Parts: sequence; C-alpha cells; structure tokens
Amino acid sequence: MINTLISILKNNVSILLSIISSASSFFVNIFLKGFLSADAYGDFSLIFFAVNTIFILGMVGYDQVLIKYSNSDNGYLVYERNVVKLGVCVFLFSPFLSVFILTSLSILENFSFLYMLISLIATFLVVNSILFNLSGDLSSSYFYIGFWRFVLLMSVLYMSVFHSDYRRYDVVIFFSMLLTVFAFYFKRPNIIVKNENKTSFFILLTLLMSSLFSLTSYQFFEGLDRIIINSHFDKSVFGDYFFLFSTILAPVSVICTYNSAKKLVAYKDSISISQVKKDFYHSLFLSFTIAMIVGGVVLFLIYIGFLQLLSIDFQTLILVILLCTLRGGYSILSMAYKVVAKSKTLFFSSIFFLVISLLVFFILKNLNYDLGIKSMIISICLLWLLRCLAYIFIVENDIKGNFKCL
Repeated sequence: MINTLISILKNNVSILLSIISSASSFFVNIFLKGFLSADAYGDFSLIFFAVNTIFILGMVGYDQVLIKYSNSDNGYLVYERNVVKLGVCVFLFSPFLSVFILTSLSILENFSFLYMLISLIATFLVVNSILFNLSGDLSSSYFYIGFWRFVLLMSVLYMSVFHSDYRRYDVVIFFSMLLTVFAFYFKRPNIIVKNENKTSFFILLTLLMSSLFSLTSYQFFEGLDRIIINSHFDKSVFGDYFFLFSTILAPVSVICTYNSAKKLVAYKDSISISQVKKDFYHSLFLSFTIAMIVGGVVLFLIYIGFLQLLSIDFQTLILVILLCTLRGGYSILSMAYKVVAKSKTLFFSSIFFLVISLLVFFILKNLNYDLGIKSMIISICLLWLLRCLAYIFIVENDIKGNFKCL
C-alpha cells in the first residue's frame, strides 16, 4: 500500500506542487490577516499585489514568442538565435517597465531598485516555467513559478514564532524568490539554439510589441478592481477586500491554471471551438466549486473569531465568489487565445479591452457619489463576462480563418 501511495505521488508531483503553492498563499494571507492590524495588513496586501503584478508584466509579452516559435527535437526545445537575442533584451527592459507602471498606478509610492530586482528574478522564473511547460514537465514548471510562495510562508511563520517586528515583507519576498533561482543549478530546461534565423528579428519584435500591449492592457484589466478600491477606500478596506479576493482566487487560479496548462500541448497539436467551449464550461464548474468551499472556510474563521472583515458582508462574499469563478473559466480561454490568435488580433482586441477598462476606471473614479464596494465588484464581474464572451468569439473566428484580413 505504501509503494502504491509513493507511485501515485510520483505520478502527480505537479498536482502536489500546485496544491503546495496555492496552500502557501492561502495560509500566508490567513495567518497575517489574523495577526496583523488592519492597516499593517493593508500595507502587506499592496506589496503582494505589486509582486503579483510584476510576475505578469515581467515577461513583457515574451511568453507569446516562446510558445509560437518553439519546436521539439528528441526531448529538446529548439529556438532560433533571434528568439534568444530578443529574450536578452526582455531581461534588460522588463524591470524598468514593471516599476514604471506600478508607480504610475500608485501601487508603489516611489521608483524602487528592490522592485526592479524582484522583476528581474520574476522574469527568470516565469521563462523557465514556460519552457518546462512546453517540454511537458509540469512538475518543474510549477516549482519555478510557485516554490517561493512556500518559502514565504515558512519565513512568515518563523518571524511570528520569534516575535519579529520586521515588516519589510517586500525584502522577505525578494529572498524567497532568490532562493528558488538556485534550483536552476540542479534542474534547467533542455534547449538547443540554432544559428540559423528563419524568422527575422523585426517579426519577433512585432509579435513582442503586440503581446506587450496586450499584456499591459490585460494587467490593467486584471487588477482594475484592486486599483479602484485602493483609490476609493483606506488601507483597511483595501486589505479586507484583497484578503477575501486573493484567498478565494489562489486555489481557483492554481488548479485552473494547472488544468489549462495541460491543454497547451493538445491545443498546439489540434484545436476546435467545441472542445474549447467544453473545457471552458468544465473550468467554470470547477472554479465555482472551489470558490464556494474556500468561501465557507472564510465564514467559519470569521464565526470562531479568528478573522475580522469589518468592511465585508455576505453579499460581497457571494460577488467575490462569482468574480473568481469567471476568472477561473477565463484561464482556459486565455490558453486557447495564446495558441491561435494572430499578432494583429492580439493588438486590436487589447485596444478594445483597454478602452473599455479605462472608461470604467474613469467613470468609477470620478463619480460624485460613492457607489460602494458591491457596485464596483458587479461592474468588474460584467467586464470579465464580456471578456470571456469576446475570447470565445475571437478563438472561434481565428480557428475558422475569418480574421485573415487582420
């Protein structure tokens, strides 16, 4: 029986790593929310929001290039030299872009060298995660993207046991990520770089710029709820919302991202809109189930007095569950979108959603009266529903070749 259990664990290491990553974020949030003051947790939530934003912006759209221009040869990923040259440019440019956007959105107060280093390391980790994903090694992929969260949890527990008053959680996160980088010495992707360049650097750069615009547009869209709430309410209210949202989304995101990552190779080989829709509905059901379970755990912790969410009521909880459900379903559509969408399709769809999200942002930000947090969440839910429907439309028409003019 023990041998059978060991065999099951070996065959599902990637799932185990996903659970550890999700659980680490979950318990870091719960632990700090339970023991920090409302304002102190508000400070931590802004730091964590900034780091999560960096993990998305740090790639500068380079993930599209890695996915579209990868070839396989006897277990090795094969890339042209121009793809590697572009990657070097990304590493040099991404820290400046990430910190500039964070300061522009008032997530960071000042231009920070520490956050530039965090961006550099985050880009390295995400690149390796994508390369392992393309190689079919999901265990290594999820180790690179999620192990630092486990290290962060251990660090927070250690600081609490020894009653440390140290509150520079951005520094703790930096060293947690740096520790993960050392894994590269023991486990690295198998890559062959060809001297030939069938694809010009300009074409790669065009795809990168289109992806970068799409990525920036997406990140603004993705973080719109927290950006708006941060601008409308004080740190304690932002902390309450961030806790509820991130605690529910963490397991939903990890499980659904794992589920969509398994579809990447299959979608690259063969993709149909009927299969994408089926996967989308399955992902919605899975997301809703997970969100309801986690929401129940949060209610229990409030009931026993471990947590206090003074600015959150039951209706707000239900709205956050619906928002996380849509986010979970979107992960499948995003993977299909990355595989089939053309560069110009990426560009024009990004413009559309950037305009819509900016319009909503300025309307909510400049209203003469306060709509309240529930109305803001409803607006964000409607935006995510619109995005899901638009992605289904785009994927379907790109598969059929209806966008050849683009």
